[in-house]
Amino acid sequence: MDGCTNIARTRLDTFCRNSLQATTAPVTTVLMLVYFASLSLEGTAERIASFVPIASVISMPTRILRGDALWWEPVVALAITVAFAAV
Repeated sequence: MDGCTNIARTRLDTFCRNSLQATTAPVTTVLMLVYFASLSLEGTAERIASFVPIASVISMPTRILRGDALWWEPVVALAITVAFAAV
């Protein structure tokens, strides 16, 4: 019986690992596209993207380091991101 349970355990482990990879690949792809798109934005598009929850983690720090963001903009971006995460 130990041989059968080891085989079943191995197959289940392989299935879970493959399922995890299949579900995380699209999410990773979307996040990478948002990352590269956020780096290429300028002007008004960058200002808007710095308040969009997924893009704000790239756009807002960039604006802060350049000195383009007013003091309240990072606070609002953080509040929007927290509200988005709560939903």
